[in-house]
Order: sequence, then C-alpha cells, then structure tokens
Amino acid sequence: MNLMSVNLGEYLVKGSAWCSAFLMLAAFLAARRERPTRNLWTAACAVYLLHFCLGFGGYHNWSHAAAASYTAMLTYDVIHVRTSAVLWGNYLFTLVWVADVLWWWLWPMARQQRPRWVALIIYGFLATIMFCGTFIFTSNPLRWVILGGVIAVSSVRCRNRAMNNTPEPPLPA
Repeated sequence: MNLMSVNLGEYLVKGSAWCSAFLMLAAFLAARRERPTRNLWTAACAVYLLHFCLGFGGYHNWSHAAAASYTAMLTYDVIHVRTSAVLWGNYLFTLVWVADVLWWWLWPMARQQRPRWVALIIYGFLATIMFCGTFIFTSNPLRWVILGGVIAVSSVRCRNRAMNNTPEPPLPA
C-alpha cells in the first residue's frame, strides 16, 4: 500500500467522527461519575466540532450549497430520497450539543435540575443523529462496534435500573 496515495483529509474527517462517537459512548457509560462524564462529553463534542470543521471546510469549502448537494447525493444512495434535510439536522445537532456542553460548564446546577423530559429529548436527538451518521450512513466495519456500544450502554443502563429499582438520572448527567 502506497501511503502517498492515502487521502489524509478523508481519514481525519472520518477518524474524528468515529473518535467523537466512541467518546460519546464512553460518556454514556460513565454517567454515574460527574467530572469524568462532563470531561468525556466535552471532549466528544470538541472532537465532533473538529470533524465538522474538517468536513465542512475541507470538503465543501465552507459552502452550504456544496454541502447540501453532497448530502442530498449521500441520502439518495442510502434511502433513495434526494434531500438535504440531513444537513439541517447536522446543523441542529451541532447547536444542541455545543449548547448542552456550555450549559454543563457555565450553569451546572441548572442543567442538573432540568426536567427529565428535556434531557431525554436532547440525548435522544443527539444519539439518533450520531447513530445515523456512524451506522446508517457508512459501510465501515466500525459501524458494528458502534452498534455493540449502543447495545452495551443500553444493557448497562437497564441492568442498573433493575438492580436499583429506582429511576436513573438523565444521561450523561
């Protein structure tokens, strides 16, 4: 294999996405420990922002039109519908995750006291988008690792809930 033929930019974009997904799973698994969870959650978001900047800047030259066209093509390849709505979902994903991280660092008590339904909506949305990006919209074998991670997180959360017989706090709080 000729290393000169390897597209370093592509590896950085995809690698940062995978790293972010693994850090997100780690944050979910560490949900009972405040400081490590917040640090993992922040690191996952920071790596995701690197992925976003590398992809949007490197592949699309900061052009929404170019990103929308590419996203519509990818979406068509997967679900046979040509739409750039996924791109708007990615924008919302970015805003929601950054807002959640900032909320945790700037107003940790207010974030901890938020209603459970707010946390469930936030984490449900973030997990759905991350799952789609790393499992549905890729053919990489690592997708099965992500699926295994999702199953592991779900299993641990269900086991803990059954053993304690008490409601668990929202993830990863």
